[in-house]
Amino acid sequence: MQYHGKIFIGKPLQEFKVIFDSSSADLWILSYYAKTMQYAVKRHAKYNYSKSSTYVPNGNSWSIQFVGNDFSSLQSEDIVTKKSLYLEEILVIMDDILSNEQLLTSKLDQAELCYDNGSYNDAITSYDLANKQIQEKSMHDYLDDKDYIRLTCRSWIGLMKSKFQLHQLDEAKKDFSEKISHFRNKCPSSLLAEAYYIMGNVYVKNGEYYEASDHFEAAIKYLNSSEDDLLTLAQYGKASIYMLRNEIENARSVFLKSLAKQLQIIQNSIEKTAKSVTPLDLSDNELLLSESHVNHILQKLNSSLSAKMKKTVKFALLYDTIGKAFYMQGDYLGAIAYFMKSYNIKKNRFKENSWYRADSVEYLGNAYFASDQLDNAKKYFKILQKIKKDTGFVDYQLQAKINNILGEICFRTRKVTHRNDKEGPLKESIKYFEEAVKFAKDKKGDKIELSKAYYGIGKAKLGSSQFEAAKKHLEASMEILKGISSHRCLLIADIRDQIAKLYRLRQEIDTSNKEYKESLQFRKDFCDQYDIDFVRSYYSETRWEKYISRNDSILTDLNKKRLCNEMDEVYAKLNKMYNLFSNHTKSFENHQTAAHDQKCLQGQDLENFKWLKDEIDKIDAARERLLENDNANITNINTDISSNNSYDQPGSSHCREKFNLANNSRNKKLSSEVGKRDFLVKKLETMLDRADKFCENGSYIKAIDKYTQVHQFDNRKEKFIDKNYLMKVKFRTTFGMMACHYRLYELDEANKYFSTAVSYAEDTCERYSIAKCYSVKANICIREEKYDEALNYCDKAITYLDQKERLTLYTMIEHDTAKVLILQHKYEQAWNIYIQALQSQLKSVSLLMKKDSKRSECLDLVHSDQLISEKNLSNLLNKVENCLLEKEKKGQFLALLYDTAGNIFYLQSNYQAAIIQYLKSYRIKEKILKSQDYLLLISKEYLSKAYFASDQLDNAEKYYKFLATEENCKGRNDYCKRFKAKLNNVLGEICFKKGEYDTSISYYENSKTFHSSSDRSEHEGELSKTLYGIGR
Repeated sequence: MQYHGKIFIGKPLQEFKVIFDSSSADLWILSYYAKTMQYAVKRHAKYNYSKSSTYVPNGNSWSIQFVGNDFSSLQSEDIVTKKSLYLEEILVIMDDILSNEQLLTSKLDQAELCYDNGSYNDAITSYDLANKQIQEKSMHDYLDDKDYIRLTCRSWIGLMKSKFQLHQLDEAKKDFSEKISHFRNKCPSSLLAEAYYIMGNVYVKNGEYYEASDHFEAAIKYLNSSEDDLLTLAQYGKASIYMLRNEIENARSVFLKSLAKQLQIIQNSIEKTAKSVTPLDLSDNELLLSESHVNHILQKLNSSLSAKMKKTVKFALLYDTIGKAFYMQGDYLGAIAYFMKSYNIKKNRFKENSWYRADSVEYLGNAYFASDQLDNAKKYFKILQKIKKDTGFVDYQLQAKINNILGEICFRTRKVTHRNDKEGPLKESIKYFEEAVKFAKDKKGDKIELSKAYYGIGKAKLGSSQFEAAKKHLEASMEILKGISSHRCLLIADIRDQIAKLYRLRQEIDTSNKEYKESLQFRKDFCDQYDIDFVRSYYSETRWEKYISRNDSILTDLNKKRLCNEMDEVYAKLNKMYNLFSNHTKSFENHQTAAHDQKCLQGQDLENFKWLKDEIDKIDAARERLLENDNANITNINTDISSNNSYDQPGSSHCREKFNLANNSRNKKLSSEVGKRDFLVKKLETMLDRADKFCENGSYIKAIDKYTQVHQFDNRKEKFIDKNYLMKVKFRTTFGMMACHYRLYELDEANKYFSTAVSYAEDTCERYSIAKCYSVKANICIREEKYDEALNYCDKAITYLDQKERLTLYTMIEHDTAKVLILQHKYEQAWNIYIQALQSQLKSVSLLMKKDSKRSECLDLVHSDQLISEKNLSNLLNKVENCLLEKEKKGQFLALLYDTAGNIFYLQSNYQAAIIQYLKSYRIKEKILKSQDYLLLISKEYLSKAYFASDQLDNAEKYYKFLATEENCKGRNDYCKRFKAKLNNVLGEICFKKGEYDTSISYYENSKTFHSSSDRSEHEGELSKTLYGIGR
């Protein structure tokens, strides 16, 4: 933007139109006496000092230097008038020094400045104006052929690269094809190199990678041994093609050669000014992959460089190249450090929208993402998005890519804002993916990015349990990829995994298992076809390592580094699939499916998927190696340098000290990160323990709030914490909230957390955790009176349990199964379940005692038929009690054994014997559990029923009253009110039997109020009992 206006000089007044430049202290006016400015003089007003009575000759000489031009003249003084303002000013009069060529060069420099600072439309205007002036005959007459060709080429290339930045690719391509044949043999090689470099970028945008590579090679050839910064940029272009073609090793080789070249150029520039300089050892490019070696070289250079040189674009590009070399070997922290140094230089030299700054912002975004610092990655990608928007053009491919990355970041860093809001945290992620769809759908868009956007929306919808919408988007994503032949089609395997997960969450287990298996086989075949490393093929699409070749030497370097957070997810996923395909009897969700699939797949799965176990073992080995070396090698990772270097020879201790100190700041940072991780883990454990205690004490509201805090906390700090541990934390919080909602009778809320809790449990590969989820879900179904579903979930829970190791939970699930069968009036089946549970418990006790020689003959198991007898069972239980140690007698296991025996007696209508066993269980639980613990409440429920059935009404009333109190029967929803109505009906019946009719009516009336505020249609039978009781 420029400000124009009129001023007047001298007396009489001479009028001039000028540009007001606040950054300059001088006033420039063209002289009437200029001899070599005839063309310019014709177009502009001239100052004639001979006609001004106020003119004072100054006589001082004046000069100024611009890029490629030196101007000089004499100073004069005169009166300057602006409206009514009179000033005495020094005038700089351009006498016969400025040539036509210099004037045009100045205009082109101004256009170049607009281009470098991201003002591409202004640059086009300036380049176009300069080009028109060059082509005018009156100007052409004053330019020699060499200057004419050079200036024309500069304006042509300036227009072409500005159009490229505005994504006017067809116009830029047209300009190149029309002019290149004319200028190929006339234009300076540096300008031809720039033209070919721009066209290389145009072809990259169009996806024509081989043509792009040819043009970058041509640019490098024209520059040859030049020290131009353009050579570095052309080599970046060449490396980017190798990356896009999945030739990672070639890309790294280009970066290393470029780095060596840049260091040599800087060394040469120092030698021209310094008297003595120690030559750099650049004989082995591979040494440049060591951060300590590079630091050592830079320390040498810095000591000889001027402060001005350190702030040049050349040095910024050197830092970029070092960052790229480190990035390519997985040293992301080192890469970030150098990218940031480059960015700081560019911030001081260029404006916010400069393409130089945009490049650095993108480098930082990628490096932060790769190092799992997702908040920082999001920050820089949003800055990049703003830069591209402010420059006034739309690069549909890039905008789609940025939005996909931001969507992925938001998906992985989503936070739970409210325990009832499952969709809310994913809204931001979906918003970015939908923006990506808009850009990618355009005719200039990218099908791969469109597929990735639909895939992202599908994942997010699945995360919020919108199954139909998720399936629709996932299938749309897969359909797009079916028409593409490229290594990028590996995304199909990721999509199929998500579809399999969707079926699993919808409890369509057979379909899910089939999809998982087909997806796994597809991925293996695809990786074999394109020679892609199988494990890293599970990385998200935004990671460059996803498509790395299994034979690439870079893979060795990456394996030396700390495993990224995504590797933990991959490890959990592969473990889960191997368990699924190699051991059907334990992994499938119900017995019928297990039997069917094992028959169909008998003997083939374990052999077919043996290779999968090898891949898991590789990750295991890497995890163990890094864990063992975590403390010892945290300061030594990738710092080994061959001892044939001059600074590492014996006798060079001072050099070696510098070499070792180079990594101190980074090592300190890594150590602090480990300390921070340990601190955060400890803090999470403390918060979880507090939440668990609230739950045990019956303070379910407080427990839910505390679990929510933990969930929000781990989302904010997850970049510092091991991913596998984080999954366990998320399971504990989600499962805790589900259990608390269940105990508050908030069954709808509990159901919302069920799928998520199962998903986290599967990610951690803990079968016991999965069984716990199904167990709670079964109890939810019991309260909802969905008895068939309850039985199904009980069966699923048992299939995930090892009876020997997890007998306590196994017994509780068997009790739940029998409870459902009793509610369905299937008493014989319930009886068999209790007998089966009792035998399992007694067998476990027997095995325990056989381990101790003193008690090995203490207990003889009896046949199930003998357990029917009260005498036999009572004697057996007494034997168990006598054989157990005092410590063992206080365990929850014995309490459950008494509960099982009590239930057996209760089904035999032997209520007094049942009460004895229930009381034994209650006394044990009372000592080891909190007064409001859920298991203690179960014992009180058993006792109240047994006392009522045996007509011990006072004791029955005591326990039922306890259950009916607000403290034990929390919740305000319909489910809780129905339960309270049942309790009041029973208490009303007890009081009626005792002849306390007024109290009985009072209880029935209370029951009636609970029915009136709940759904009567589902509980008309209970309401009928209430009305019958009042009538009696």
